[in-house]
Formats: sequence, structure tokens, C-alpha cells
Amino acid sequence: MLDAGAAAVWRRERALRTIARLRAEIAAWTHAFADPAHASQLAAVTTTLAALTDGLATSAAAIGDTAAAIADAARVEHDATVVERVWRYYAARFGQRRGPDAAPLAIADELIWSCTAIGRAVFAADLPYPLAYVEPAFSASALPREARPRDLAPIDRALAAVLRAMPVPLIALPTAFAAEPWWMILIAHEVGHLVQFEAEPDDEVGVRTRAVLETAGGATWGDWQREVFADAFAVAAVGAATIRAFAELEWGTDAELRAPRATYPPVATRLAIMTEVGRALGLPVDDDLVPETTDRAAARALAPALTAMPIGSGSLATLAAACGSATDDDACTKVLAGQALGLTPGRGRPLRAIGAAFRAYARLSAPPACAPAALDGLAARIGPLITTVRDTEVRRAVAPPRRDHARLARLTRALRAGDAP
Repeated sequence: MLDAGAAAVWRRERALRTIARLRAEIAAWTHAFADPAHASQLAAVTTTLAALTDGLATSAAAIGDTAAAIADAARVEHDATVVERVWRYYAARFGQRRGPDAAPLAIADELIWSCTAIGRAVFAADLPYPLAYVEPAFSASALPREARPRDLAPIDRALAAVLRAMPVPLIALPTAFAAEPWWMILIAHEVGHLVQFEAEPDDEVGVRTRAVLETAGGATWGDWQREVFADAFAVAAVGAATIRAFAELEWGTDAELRAPRATYPPVATRLAIMTEVGRALGLPVDDDLVPETTDRAAARALAPALTAMPIGSGSLATLAAACGSATDDDACTKVLAGQALGLTPGRGRPLRAIGAAFRAYARLSAPPACAPAALDGLAARIGPLITTVRDTEVRRAVAPPRRDHARLARLTRALRAGDAP
């Protein structure tokens, strides 16, 4: 017959050894990765993992020697496996920067960080720097927007819950972006989701966005608030080229352009809203990109309210004003055409550069040009341009963050979200 007391002691020691092993493996990985360009993300992830393992070690050490303690130890070990999986999930995505995905991710990182740095400066929010990674997918996506990462099985509820509460959000990019980096213009939309979540507490930006949309078009329009805000952020951050990118991505038959969707506006309405947002921001918009739609008047009415809506200490209008100038556009266009210019880093300049890159792609891919060789040359010049004009506002090396006790409480609760023993 099992000696419950002895078994409990053994299980407690096993739990403590499991946590010690996990700590050692995380420390070894942290030392081996040691990438100064990702110091802030690495510090945020490892500090959070250390706090979680500290909490697990405290729980394990407090386990008694009764029969009930066996179940307590099992729960601690279960939680340790979730923390380990979170670490390995992040480690794999950091690790892509040591392989064939390093070059496209270097471009993506600069764009993501520039969007975030602009948000930090304009909205006075301590926005976290997201981390990009590559996966086979049709379009980009951001956590915590999705209920669960696309590459997780439905049983991974605890892992998905912890990932959504981690201090370094994740942005997944399609593998196709490596060969066609002008499509990284879509990154600004995904950062827009994270800005909406993080700029103010209690989803206040989302509440305001919903109110603006419902005033213009009713409750159905309010349900689109996440995607409309991200679209508006992208137009403000990168410019009108974003509208052309989404038009090309989503164009279809007349019926498809007007078909209702759950969280997105119909394509025609979406392009109308983006165009009117661009017009409200003073951008040179192309009305030919907007299919005929009865929603055009409502889109025109809501755009000024959306761009002037308070977000932290600023608005989308003040963000657009902080993202460089037409002079940057002209210089980037010349470099992408093969001219040698002495460009320098600057605030928001990677965002202007990717807008210029998409416009260059649009010219080269449109009839009668359709020049695949020229597109290959354009693709080769985008990476060097983006990394040359990198945003000077991005903080690449930071001190380890202080423990966020509210976030740690959410993470601890998230560990219990799965099917624990």
C-alpha cells in the first residue's frame, strides 16, 4: 500500500526539482540568445518567466506531507509545464532571428517598433514592443486580438491564456512577406490592435471607437470597432498607400465587396472608411479605390470624429503628424529606384519607407509594366532601406522591467485556465 506521507514528500521534491531544472534551462537560453537588438523584449519575457517560476517554487515549498499534498504537487507540476511551454513558444520565435527568416524579420521588427515608438510618444502610454515571427499563413495577425494563436491545438487553453497576458505581444507574419516585403505595410494594422488594447486601461479606446461607429451607422457598425480602429491607425501611421494595399488584398466581385462580415465591415465599406479617414488626415487619397457603396456618407461623417478621438494624450491626427514628411517619401522613392542617397535614421522614417515601397510595387506590378525582374530588384532594396532609416525613438536596450504585480496576477490565474489535474 502507498505510504501517502512519503509519496507526498517525494512529489514535493520532484516539483521543486522540476522548477529548478526549468529555471536553469531558461537562464542558459537567455545567456545564449543575448541579442542587444531585442533587449527590451527579452528582458520583459525573462523577468516575467522568473516571477512565475518564483511563485511556483514558493507553492512547491509550502506543500505538506499529507495525502492531499500529492494533488497539490501535481497542480504545481502542471503549471510548471505551462510556463515551460510559454518559454519554448517565445524561444522558438526569438530563435527565428538566427535562421533563414532573419532578414525579413529584421525589416518587420523595425516597422513594428517604429509604429510602437510613435504610439509611445503620442499617446503617452507605456506600450510594449511586440515581437514578430513567421508562420505559413495568408495574412498577418496579432495577439491578444485572437482568441487563440492559430498554431495551438484547442486543448491548449492555459497556454493561450498565458500568452495573451504576457508583456511582449506577438505578431505573426506570412512567409510570403520574405519574397515580397512591400506587403509588410500591413504590419501597421496589427500594431493598431495592440495600441488599442494597451494605450489606456479597461479598453477605454475600444469603448470610444464603438461609440463613434454606432453614432455613424448603428450597433452593427459598433461591432467592427476593433478592425476599424486598426485600419485607421494604419492609415495614420503609414499613409494612403495602406488603403491601396487592403484594396488589392480584399478585392473581389461586386457581391463579395458588399457581403456582410462579422467583425469586419464589408470590403466596400471598409475601403470607404479608410479613404475618408485618410481625407480627414489631409492625405492624398484615391477615390477610385472605393467601390460604390451606400455607406460612403456615413464613412465621411465618422472620419473626423475618429481621427480626433482622444487616445491617451493625443489622437490619430497627432500621430499622423508625427510620422515624417513628404520629403521622406521622395527620398525613399529615389533609393528604391536605385539612386544612392545618404539617408539617415529618424522618427517614423521606416513607416514612410514602407509606404514608398508599396507605391513602387504598385507601379511596377500594374499594366503595362508588370516587370517581375524589376520587382525582384525592389524587394532586394527594401530591407537595406528600412534598416538604414531605422526609427531613432526605438529603445533597443532597456533596464529589466519592474515586476508588474497586476499582470502577474493575471498570468497566475491564466495558468489555471487549462485542464489541470
